[in-house]
Amino acid sequence: MVGGITAAILFIYVFISLLTNKDAVQRLIRQLNPLGEEVTDLYLAKMGAMVGGTVRGQFIIAVCQGVAGAISIYIAGFHDGFFIFAVVLSALSVIPLGSGIITIPFGVGMMLFGNVFGGVFVVLFHIIVVTNIDNVLRPILVPREARLDSALMLLSVFAGIAMFGAFGIVLGPVLMIVIVTTISVYLAVYKGVPLEQQEDDDTERSKKKKSVLQRLTRRARKSAPDTPETEEAPEQDSASKSASA
Repeated sequence: MVGGITAAILFIYVFISLLTNKDAVQRLIRQLNPLGEEVTDLYLAKMGAMVGGTVRGQFIIAVCQGVAGAISIYIAGFHDGFFIFAVVLSALSVIPLGSGIITIPFGVGMMLFGNVFGGVFVVLFHIIVVTNIDNVLRPILVPREARLDSALMLLSVFAGIAMFGAFGIVLGPVLMIVIVTTISVYLAVYKGVPLEQQEDDDTERSKKKKSVLQRLTRRARKSAPDTPETEEAPEQDSASKSASA
């Protein structure tokens, strides 16, 4: 108990310190990165978009699903522990398996203990309403380029919980985003693989973010050594020499 409280205090203190000194931290990262400032700018922009979209959107969706599941249990006739149900179901909604791990067995249990109507209501409410909350809110809150694959999300949450405890629900997906962003930026800068861009959102904010990422990608490719663009020129020169000979 004491260790958990101490870890929570340290986490909150470090988190607030990073937020208040974010400009200095970003400047330090840009200076220390051996790949150059242009690649660092692209990396930070891509990672910021993924962290902001995934974490903010995922947890808003999880809270909505958890509260909706707790309301269905309350309406079905089980009036004890509404707040506990809301918290537990919200935490479970972060992973792809979702709050159905509890609500569906709970509804089946209510049917077996005589509350057939309430049990059927809980199960159907989860299948029809709770699962569709994700389908409705995710396209609005989480841009396409900021979404983690469901398998990666599941792996990151369980690995984060195993490594960091309760804080792993947040830290696990963030670390997975760092890994995915590192791979995608490396492929974009050094292998010429284009970054994933959102195609179905025509808002001004989305267009501005897309143009920023494209501009940073071009700058990073020009500054990075041994990129596909820089390797094409010698090949063309040798081909022209052989043709003239």
